[in-house]
Amino acid sequence: MCVVRAFDLIASLNRHPSADEILAAKYLKPPEERAARPKTRDEALMQMQALSADTGAMRASRKLPAHLRAMADKALAVQKKLSQAPTRT
Repeated sequence: MCVVRAFDLIASLNRHPSADEILAAKYLKPPEERAARPKTRDEALMQMQALSADTGAMRASRKLPAHLRAMADKALAVQKKLSQAPTRT
């Protein structure tokens, strides 16, 4: 492939969005609209209680069931592990 055709291909790709860009624009919320991730275990538990209270599954004043508490602990452990993982550049 000659250099001119290579530059034409690059220019064409820059003019037209790729499939992942189209899908992201359609289905993903902008970063400012995404919900903030909980930083601590207590914040995660409070967030889960608020969500369950909103759906009518339980009252916000009741304690979180053990299985949901275990799920929150596991999610925070995975989040911590992923945040500490080295990134590729």
